[in-house]
Amino acid sequence: EKCAIDLAKFLFEEDQSSTLDNDQNVKTYTVGFDTANLPDATKLLRDIATEGGGAFYEGITATQLVSIFETIINDVKSNPTSFVSPSLATNAFNRLLSRDEVYFGLFTPELNAAWDGNVKKYRVCIESDPDGDGTEDCTLGSILDSSNSPAIDDTTERFKDTAKSLWSDTIDGLETTSGGSGAEFDDFNERIIYTETTPSGNAPARGTLLNDPNYKITSANWDAPELSAVRSAVCPVNSTDTSTINGRKCENRMLWLLGKVLTSTGTDVDADTRWTINDVLHSSPVVITYGGRDSNSNGVIDTFFDKLVYGSNDGSLHFVNAVTGKEEWSFMPQALMNNQQAVYTDAEGNHLYGMDITPLLRQFDKNGNGIIETADGDFVHVIAAMRRGGRNIYALDVSANLISTGDTVVPKFLWRIEGGVNGSVYERLGLTFSKPELGKIATSSNSKGKDVIIFGGGYDEALDSDFGTDASSDADNRGNMIFIVDPEDGSLILSIGGIGSGATIEVAAMNFAIPSRVTLLDSDGDGLDDRIYVADSGGQVWRVDLANDIDRGNPGSSVVGRLAAISTQGTEADERRFFEPPSVVQVKDTLYADAANAEYDYVLIGSGNRASPLSEATQDRFYAFRDYTTGPMQGGSGPSANLAQNYPRTGGAPISHARAGDLIDVTTTVLDADSTTVDTSFGWYFDFYTQNSNRAGEKVLSAPLTIANTVLFTTYEPDANNNRNKCAANVGGGNAYNFDILTTRATLDWDADGNIEAVGDRKKTLGGGIPSDVVPIFTEEGIVGIVGVEGGASKVGKLAELPRFRTYWYEG
Repeated sequence: EKCAIDLAKFLFEEDQSSTLDNDQNVKTYTVGFDTANLPDATKLLRDIATEGGGAFYEGITATQLVSIFETIINDVKSNPTSFVSPSLATNAFNRLLSRDEVYFGLFTPELNAAWDGNVKKYRVCIESDPDGDGTEDCTLGSILDSSNSPAIDDTTERFKDTAKSLWSDTIDGLETTSGGSGAEFDDFNERIIYTETTPSGNAPARGTLLNDPNYKITSANWDAPELSAVRSAVCPVNSTDTSTINGRKCENRMLWLLGKVLTSTGTDVDADTRWTINDVLHSSPVVITYGGRDSNSNGVIDTFFDKLVYGSNDGSLHFVNAVTGKEEWSFMPQALMNNQQAVYTDAEGNHLYGMDITPLLRQFDKNGNGIIETADGDFVHVIAAMRRGGRNIYALDVSANLISTGDTVVPKFLWRIEGGVNGSVYERLGLTFSKPELGKIATSSNSKGKDVIIFGGGYDEALDSDFGTDASSDADNRGNMIFIVDPEDGSLILSIGGIGSGATIEVAAMNFAIPSRVTLLDSDGDGLDDRIYVADSGGQVWRVDLANDIDRGNPGSSVVGRLAAISTQGTEADERRFFEPPSVVQVKDTLYADAANAEYDYVLIGSGNRASPLSEATQDRFYAFRDYTTGPMQGGSGPSANLAQNYPRTGGAPISHARAGDLIDVTTTVLDADSTTVDTSFGWYFDFYTQNSNRAGEKVLSAPLTIANTVLFTTYEPDANNNRNKCAANVGGGNAYNFDILTTRATLDWDADGNIEAVGDRKKTLGGGIPSDVVPIFTEEGIVGIVGVEGGASKVGKLAELPRFRTYWYEG
């Protein structure tokens, strides 16, 4: 007893090896028996565990002991991590170049249902020699901390223990619950939660200001009569915990909801305010720039009034001052209020999901000056889906005139779409995995273009354990839809779905859920989106040609066709799924394809089951499909008027592996420009299983990016140990790939040997965990790429040079 506590504390707080990178710390866990009869010994064991950074457990039976060790091992595996894309601030005043602010969402996996999360701000190097003295001050694309030092270890690709993010007062390193936005919120009395919850369950009227007692929850008005429905949802029913203080029912739980500490957890910001951010799992922060100022009077806008919007899995959509990092308010929808009991209890069990997707910003800047001025008619709308958190989509108006960083924004409720309601037009809307995309299409009443949002029908949780079937009546086919919606009020303009779906256009074989985002294309360069590409969870790729005679509920002469079908139901290795959108590129190719006018559209996409990243059963691939129909598809007659005929070839058969010559395998080779087989093919594919025959399960869980004729994407390998400590938990690892879309040769020298090897330089090993998309950073020195990986980021180098000439146009 003389030194055990001190020793455990020393092992936990001090670096145990000066020769290894980062701090090597030891956590001490203790287990006690017969604790009721040995109170002094039990207290000693508790103190050792507390000071040693571990936990104390007690047990009597062998079964309990096994359970205790399983819990300890799983706790050791819980590491702060990041699986979301780094988010860059858009430069509203120079759209050619990126700004140097970058944001990371973090979370710590737990055995319990609720996980801690955070958002941290850093800088990214966009100018290697800013003072022009000939010495490189930073490496282009490097993540920098508050002292302008590299924040990420180049070996592990994780945040350094010595890094201090920009909002933090102290070094916060990799720790989720240290620094960042979460640490800036230190007084639960200041928290504001807005909602659209009403006693009737009906949504408020469009344009309702949420800053009134019906929808605003604070420590001062939590017990307002107008919030009775909120309290009923948040407070336990028939619980032995009466949850009262001073006789007022529900005060404990309502103040806890706002951030008050009820029971200390060890992650509390202070004695009164708990950690209020849950995991930021699939939601990357997006930045709204309301205005800017030239602080040096040198003609350069250098002071920005930014706000961040992101979702977290407690069910909140957070609105944060990007200068200070402090949350100004959060929006918690009615559909997720009931989850708060489970978040509060935080028992072991399945992870809870809430607002788990990156929001869409719909912005209008009438005079294009980069400043949101409501007096000019400018506006900003936030449109947020839920991913696995639910089947709804929400829209808020956050328009405001901001002239200083102290100004705040009060949201207005616009609308909500409720998926799965029997008899509604959104009945077949599944879990809203498909982030809405903003487009502008011609309609019969607006030939110059109407704003719309377009999204896939979402995901069906039944597919977690079932590939689904090609029968439209199958119960697990919910989400087999494409929706085109009016962003002003959330009303449906047009829908496309399988037979029996009730969609405006019903299409045979469109029977699988569509969790992917859509890709929009202006095929004729007139400024209007006239084509949609999207893929489904059954391995099919769909194309929709939007005609200019669309009316609400009337597709006009729009046509839907199936480009590809690359899965075989019932053969597990070939049951490929698409969860991410394709990259679509219009090309002119005189060497590798026999196309009319040498023109076709490349549709580039990778397969992978995002809902089951650890699965190793499927032989996933990356595909480049040639769509030779560069003009509009031709519909049939009568009931088939909106269905493509003889697409993508005479007879209408989709591109598939079942048809010899459709696709060229480039896994170990490149395309041959002199090959007739290549010329007449419908594209190529790269097989991850063939490349890694000793390591199965590699899959694409990211959207491809095409820059300067090169397509880039990332993959995840569940059994990879890339750059990881062999003694640490294996979280898998990622890879980045690059292909010239025409030749399939590598275009980047990723092994830095001065020679670009056609096959050998296609692949770059990344850090651990599930990597993000490749995020491009546009600098004056070229376009560089970064990828979010487990606990940090990887640099993938310069992707392309900037254009060397300017294009001008004149308007009379």
